[in-house]
Amino acid sequence: MTAKVSHGEHRGRRGEGMTSPCLLSAVPPIISCLSSVACYLLLTPCPLLLLLASGCATAFGSTAPPLPRPAFDQREFRTPDERYREWTPDASGANVWWERDETVLKPYRPQHLDLFENRTARYNYFRAAGKPVADICVISCTSASNHQARVLGLAHLLMRAHRNVELFDEQHIAKRGSRFVSDMAGYGAVVVSWTDTIHISTVALLARFAQKGGVILFDRAYPQTVEGIENPAMLKTLINAAPLVPNGEWRQALASRAPPLFMLEGEDTERVETALRAVQGGYALELTNTRWDKAQTLALHVADTPARAALLDPVSGKTLVLRPAEDGSYRITLVPRQTWIVCYGKLAKNFAFDGFYSPPGPRKEIAKLDDEWHGERIDPNVLPLDPKRFTRTPDDNGGLRFRCAVTVEDVPAVCELAVEEPERYAAILVNGIPVTCSTNEYPTCRLWTFRTADISPLLTAGENAIEVVSLKGELGSICLWGDFAVNASRPSVAKESAFALGDLAGQGYPFYSGTFMLETAVDLPRPTRGIRYLLTFPTFDTAVLHASVNGVLFDPVIAKPWETDISAALRPGRNSVRIWLTNSANNEMNGLLGNNKTPIPFGLFQPPVIVEQN
Repeated sequence: MTAKVSHGEHRGRRGEGMTSPCLLSAVPPIISCLSSVACYLLLTPCPLLLLLASGCATAFGSTAPPLPRPAFDQREFRTPDERYREWTPDASGANVWWERDETVLKPYRPQHLDLFENRTARYNYFRAAGKPVADICVISCTSASNHQARVLGLAHLLMRAHRNVELFDEQHIAKRGSRFVSDMAGYGAVVVSWTDTIHISTVALLARFAQKGGVILFDRAYPQTVEGIENPAMLKTLINAAPLVPNGEWRQALASRAPPLFMLEGEDTERVETALRAVQGGYALELTNTRWDKAQTLALHVADTPARAALLDPVSGKTLVLRPAEDGSYRITLVPRQTWIVCYGKLAKNFAFDGFYSPPGPRKEIAKLDDEWHGERIDPNVLPLDPKRFTRTPDDNGGLRFRCAVTVEDVPAVCELAVEEPERYAAILVNGIPVTCSTNEYPTCRLWTFRTADISPLLTAGENAIEVVSLKGELGSICLWGDFAVNASRPSVAKESAFALGDLAGQGYPFYSGTFMLETAVDLPRPTRGIRYLLTFPTFDTAVLHASVNGVLFDPVIAKPWETDISAALRPGRNSVRIWLTNSANNEMNGLLGNNKTPIPFGLFQPPVIVEQN
């Protein structure tokens, strides 16, 4: 079909003022239409404000003339500088073992921390580039009951229709007066939120706007009164000029009256979040599949479809050529929770491309890696000593003696006692023998000052006593780390056994933070030329995943799609496969802080699968 899409060069005048970067979390970004609501709520406090604060802010009622659109620098997107870097939940200062990679998998893998920082910075760069584009003006009638919830609901419906909005309240447009009428010409339509009553000045300005040919729509119901007083004559004038949109049918209502700047076609496009920004020479459009369980194949229509657009991957920083189909649309597939950024217009002509994009074709499973697996723990295991397990008794020197009984089922060859700020204690004892924690090798958190001491010769099978004497009565974090497993039911130091597919946290590593290597082998037929072979991971949990086939290490995977192209390494016959799993610090931190939370599972829960894709 041929989509009717507006050029929209006159749109988005309100977005010429303030912009700010967006902070990311383990969820996808909130699009700019909700962000405009956040700006409005800064003036009318609401409990939902914190929910919206992570969005990308747009200007509120700027009267400044349009400013030149900043350029979208592809080089800056690929390798963002420090201005756009923010810590994400899975890339915090606690995860410093990611910075120890060259000593763990030397010389194979890069800095994991950089991968998360770069992904975050690319999202932030997109939100700082150019200017947000708003094509719908929403008027909130603040005199209506529960007006904040009503306007949030309206913004959500417009978001699902892929329209970017800016929000104004009645007090603001009353102050602008006649300027409001001319300013609204920069929007495709003016939408009035659901309200019981409306201000008389709002009615007058909307009537003047309608006389000049402006498009006005009302959400769900017309107001019943004017400033709380029945005024049928005045309301009739407004009702005749402004159609009613019931049941949230905004996509159909706006399509003919205010053609969109872009249009998406597909099976479930309402579950795709969008954010559009105007930059020098064109536009940058963010597309995010919010579904966890299903991929989305879209047809993207834009005005005057160029011969090619640029498809940018925020995870890897790569740029692909996006070519239009016969109907002029761009066909794009988004796997669950995936984000693409499409740049189109003149700016795409100057990009350096890493290849051509083609929607993925049909897949066929050729092998399941369900043979026997062998594993190796790369980093030391950890047993945090829960502060609640320590007993407290007065010490002869006037302080407190803290004692914890630790059961050792099998004495490990390597076991060290790690103590946070050991200088705070008058004495540290293991089975009554004083020890000095002076080695600075504890790998977990650079924000804490841990020192270690080798206590393997002092441990015995059975119960062991860990004691510290504090003159100030304070107890910091204390743990054991080394070559052992942890019996989580007690907890206690246990003997390590062979690894298997499944939850590694339940196989003796409930507090582990670091990397596991798992390996197996698989027999394969001769690879077919021109066919892609992908190593996919149906069910697993980890923060970073590495794979190697026949000694060829592939790029790390930190986001969906959780798969890697192994075509270059396959050979007929026996193929060796290694998987490295690096988990987050959550389990260890919960143990150090004594939170008693159920460990977060990590590992390969189902065998990986090799598929061929045309």
